[in-house]
Amino acid sequence: CSASAPCCLELFALRFVKKHKQTSMAGSVQESMPEIDPLGFLKILPMFILTLLVPRVIGLFAARYIYKNGATILYDKQLGSLAEEEGWVFLAAVVFGFVVSWVNNYPMFYKGMVMRFNSGNLRANMMIYKAVGSDEKAPHVVLE
Repeated sequence: CSASAPCCLELFALRFVKKHKQTSMAGSVQESMPEIDPLGFLKILPMFILTLLVPRVIGLFAARYIYKNGATILYDKQLGSLAEEEGWVFLAAVVFGFVVSWVNNYPMFYKGMVMRFNSGNLRANMMIYKAVGSDEKAPHVVLE
């Protein structure tokens, strides 16, 4: 991204907000929805990428260190005795771990658009509730 042209991720976030933004009508639920921060999507992106990559990089370096400084001959013998098809099982475990991390952290993009960083722990709030109505005696609560 250059200084004169906006980033493609910023354009994606703005397009997402435009697509999902509806005109509010008097008395509608949309009227009570929180303001959406289109750049909240981009604020979460670095943490999302780090959450996916850092544990795998640490595991890779730990495995490499153990392999280089351990009983390398024994490790090579054990790896050689694996059936050819067993390697796919280990690859599937790596892909499964990546998918689990992705699914657990993906909602943070959308929560970051609604909630701000000074809102506290975003992961602790699984649902976003808001009181609707002006009557303080019996306000309605909606799930956003």
